[in-house]
Formats: sequence, C-alpha cells, structure tokens
Amino acid sequence: MTISGPIDGSLSEARRVLDTYISHRAAFNFMKVTPEELLDMIFEQFVRNRFDKNLMREWDIDIDSSDEKPSWTAFCKFMDQRIKSLAFTYREGNSF
Repeated sequence: MTISGPIDGSLSEARRVLDTYISHRAAFNFMKVTPEELLDMIFEQFVRNRFDKNLMREWDIDIDSSDEKPSWTAFCKFMDQRIKSLAFTYREGNSF
C-alpha cells in the first residue's frame, strides 16, 4: 500500500519541519547559545514584529556597532530610551 494524497503532503511537511528544527538546534549548539539567550531571541523577534520598522532599523544599527552579543535587557533598555526620546520630541514639537 502506497501513501499518497493529503497524508503524503502532511508527512512531507512534518519531515521538513523536523529537519528545520534539527538544523536550527545544531546551529544554536554550535554557537553555544544558552536556553536563556534563545528565549531572549524569541522574545526579541516577537516584539520586533510589533514595533515600527524605522525603530527596529535603529536597533539593528546600534547592535551592529557593538562588539557585545545583544541581550533582551539591552533591547528593552534601547527601546525604552528611544520611546522616551520620541515622546519628548513629540511633546516639544507640539508645544508651540
């Protein structure tokens, strides 16, 4: 009996997902990424998708200019500073 049709497609997708997971996991192990760092990366990506693209570009430029590995704490600090700065600029611009 040969598997074909929707089940075959589901099996192909399942194999692709598993192979992708194994590949990414091996890459993280090779880079010596800790579980905490991995969780930080996931949170950053989740938040990144909800912020303005220009603000995210500033973050990318900021981390590219640093020799340190970006952390969740650094990301939050950066975003907090930018939001405060933008809020101040907005208030100043509208005070006339």
